[in-house]
Amino acid sequence: MVVLVASTGRTREVEALLPLPVALGLLLAAAVGGFALGGVLAERLLAGRPSVRRLAFGVGALLYAAVVLQGTFALLLAHRLAREPAEVRELYGQAIGAGTEGGLPASSAYFRGHPYLNFALNPDAAYMGERQFNATYLIRRKEPVRPRREVAWRALALGGSTTFGEGTAREEDTWVYRLEQKLRQLRGPGCDVINGGVGGYNVVDNLIHYLLLLDALGPDVVVLYVGINDIHPRLMGTLARDYSNSRIPWRAEANTLPVANSTLLPLNAYRYLVLREIERRRFAHIYAFVQHPFPPVGEWAAALARNGPDVFRAHLENLVRLIRAQARSVILVPQVFSPLGSGDDAFAQGVREHNAVAEAVAREFRVPFMGELTTAIGRRDLRDNCHFNRRGHETMAKLLFRRLRDELPATGASRPETAEGKPAS
Repeated sequence: MVVLVASTGRTREVEALLPLPVALGLLLAAAVGGFALGGVLAERLLAGRPSVRRLAFGVGALLYAAVVLQGTFALLLAHRLAREPAEVRELYGQAIGAGTEGGLPASSAYFRGHPYLNFALNPDAAYMGERQFNATYLIRRKEPVRPRREVAWRALALGGSTTFGEGTAREEDTWVYRLEQKLRQLRGPGCDVINGGVGGYNVVDNLIHYLLLLDALGPDVVVLYVGINDIHPRLMGTLARDYSNSRIPWRAEANTLPVANSTLLPLNAYRYLVLREIERRRFAHIYAFVQHPFPPVGEWAAALARNGPDVFRAHLENLVRLIRAQARSVILVPQVFSPLGSGDDAFAQGVREHNAVAEAVAREFRVPFMGELTTAIGRRDLRDNCHFNRRGHETMAKLLFRRLRDELPATGASRPETAEGKPAS
């Protein structure tokens, strides 16, 4: 198969009819023949106008060179892409704006380093072929974040990839976005639901992200869909309170997705250079660059027994305590997990333990806990063992809509602000 790259950036596969050298030879012969024919016509039609004839020859030569260059690199690009693994073709498509559903979940291609968060979403990256990361708050949101004074009510969802919507190409298909649309239909456009979930983040990352950036959003309610990524530190050695037993400093700066210049993308020579740059980089799950390797699956059960959920509970309590001290509501949501393959049974035990912690913390602080979620969402709602498919996103949005609709103001009017710019209480 040869991959042909159209000017729109989309790719499609067709049967290769000719070897590359033959195809290049035919292209050159066709271009030479076309140029020669144009020269003959110009000579006959413009015989009495030498200056116009010279101009026509000059323009023709430029067009000839452009056609040969474009055609040559189109064939070289098609030939090279046809030999690449599917991952490289997918990343190339995303770099030039032609990603597809599924993609490369939590790939380092979509992240960059951060001085306090270690790693964060890269606003320049085209996730699934579309730029949808907010550069100010380092979150997944295409709609501009409005000033708080223009919003009647705002919710913020915190979590990892299950909040972010990993593997779901369009933001519009995530449960956070769908929840926002349902609430706006009920109370008007003055309602926001902001997706603060980032793939790979545990509750400590969420806490730092909230303190540094997301607190400025001024949410009325914070939805915490956390706990699944906090199992990873419990699997590695002796659990440290700061999770330093699992995390390592960001080391993927040279392995992020290159940012393509949209102005140059029509040039096949430039696209060829983009592909070559992708080939030189190494892409993998973000954890390959910020976390120690997992121990053998057979050791997970013993590690979970040795490293209990107390550290997770302490961090979760601190986050809830902070949010409540700001006079903001909190909703705790248990993680959905459906075991599939090797190691999932042990991991599922960790999920159950952290869900039990979340329920206990909800009782302690007298905040809602959505225990009904674990029975309302099942295997058919997931694309793998924990990430929602389209059906799951819709189910999640409906469940949270029922929980949140009574907290909204009666209209979509904006809230007044104090002189300091904070919403009046």
